Parts: sequence; C-alpha cells; structure tokens
Amino acid sequence: MTPLLVARRLAALLVTVVVVSVATFLAMRMVPGDPARLAAGPDAPAETVEAIRREWGLDQPLSIQLGRFLARLPTGDFGTSYRTKAPVWSEVAPRLFPTFLLTVTGMGLAMLFGIGAGLLSAVRRGTWFDTGVSVLSTLGISLPVFWLGILLMMVFAARLRWFPSSGWGEWRHLVLPSLTLGAGFFASISRMTRSSMLEVLRDDYIRTATAKGLSRRRVLLGHALRNALLPIITVAGLEFGRLLGGAVITESVFAWPGMGRLLVDSVKFRDYPTVQACVIILAVCIALSTFLSDLLNAYVDPRLRRG
Repeated sequence: MTPLLVARRLAALLVTVVVVSVATFLAMRMVPGDPARLAAGPDAPAETVEAIRREWGLDQPLSIQLGRFLARLPTGDFGTSYRTKAPVWSEVAPRLFPTFLLTVTGMGLAMLFGIGAGLLSAVRRGTWFDTGVSVLSTLGISLPVFWLGILLMMVFAARLRWFPSSGWGEWRHLVLPSLTLGAGFFASISRMTRSSMLEVLRDDYIRTATAKGLSRRRVLLGHALRNALLPIITVAGLEFGRLLGGAVITESVFAWPGMGRLLVDSVKFRDYPTVQACVIILAVCIALSTFLSDLLNAYVDPRLRRG
C-alpha cells in the first residue's frame, strides 16, 4: 500500500468521524424528551427547567450548539455529563478497557475456533464434522445476542453454576459475555474460511505443492491458508465493528461495566454529551479497524503492496 493510498484512507477516516459526529449530534436532538426536564423532575417549575437549559446551552440555536461541539471535538473535550455533572471523558475513560477486553476476547475466541472449524470443514467436506459446523454457524447467525446471553446464563450460571451471571473482576466473569458476543462472528468467520479454502484448494499450485511431496499440514497451513486469509481479514475488520455494536446489548445483559452499558443509560437520561462521546469513540474504533485490515491485507498479499 503506497503512502498516497494510506493518506487517502486516513483522510476518509477523518471525514467519516466528522459525518458520524454531526449525524449523532442531530439525531440526539430529534429524540423525544427534554434533558432539562428529566434533570429537574416532572414537578419542577418552568423557570427551573429554563435555567437548566441555559446552563447547558440548550437555549442557543442549533447551529451555534453544533459549531461549539465541532470546535471542541479536536481537543477531545466532549463537555460535561448531564447525568453526573462530571466531565464526559472521566465517565468514558474507565469504560474503555472493559469494552475492548470483552470485544477482543470474543473476537479472539471466534477467530481461533472459527478459522480452525472452517479449515477442517473444507478438508473434510461432506462429512459429519462439516455438517455440524454448518449447523453451528447457522445457529450463531440466527440467534439474537440477548436471547443467547440469557440462555447461557440459565445453563452455565443458574443451573451448573460454573460461571457468574453478571459483573466483572476475574476471568470467570469474562467467559459468558465473550461467548455471547463472539457467537455470530464465529459463524461468519467459519463460513468464510470454509468457502475461501475450498476455492484455494482447487488451484493448480496446491496440486503442484502436493506433487512435490510436501506434507499435507505444510500445504494447508503454509500455502492454502495463507492465500485464503485475504477475505478472512477483510471480514474480521468489518465484523469488529459489529462486535462493538453488539457489546451494547451484551453489556446490558451481563451488567458489564463498559461503554455499551454507559451508552444505554445515557440515552435513557438524554445525556447528549455522553451519548455523542460514546458513539464517536465507537465510530473511530470501527474506522481504524477497517483501515488496519487494509494494511494487514497489503502485508499478507505482496500484490497489494506493489499495487
């Protein structure tokens, strides 16, 4: 990937962040409910509500509010939370690590088992193992995240008591949320690995490598899987964003103290600054994951570097 192409991708990333920021700002103002009224209480007089609106700058025209928001954005100043009266960054920062820990763990488990299952399914095409992986993949894609989370809690937390049902603090708290979050990604990555490997295994160079006497393990891992990785990396980059979005539901189900749960609570309170900060940070992470997947594709495939 040339420096010019990298610069273009970075410019596109910045444009994406700005567009998401403006869209989030406008969308929150369209949501029914007055944050000043929610903060003052249903029985508060109109003067109190208006004073709160002036304090938060909500009495200003929308264009002025948007201009101030965009002007503070490059400095990382998201304002003050309506709900806690604390700087938004102090509310968001402690939630970053739990969310990324959950997302990376779920993604890592899904890739580990998904690539392995897809590889074996391609090698053992038409066997009972291939059928079993296909059934699991269909279930992983079809089951809603919240339903799967509740089901895992009922089986492994309520009945078997192997893992806790909520909270965080030790590795056992991470198991059920990460399995719930990674189930859909496992389905996608296993299906993609299987189809990509089946396509690569038909190529002439695979037959040539086998005819040269190379071991089956070396042919599969050193030749076939390496060339089948390109679509897998692309899917992984796109699915990372889906996992971050799914973390909002998963964290709510398992009471996980991450950004997803903070986002849900902030939407309920119409906490505009905190919602905007959470959405923008998630958008930046999704855009960066796509950008890094492009770089990794160029590293794996020399043709992309030359191009």
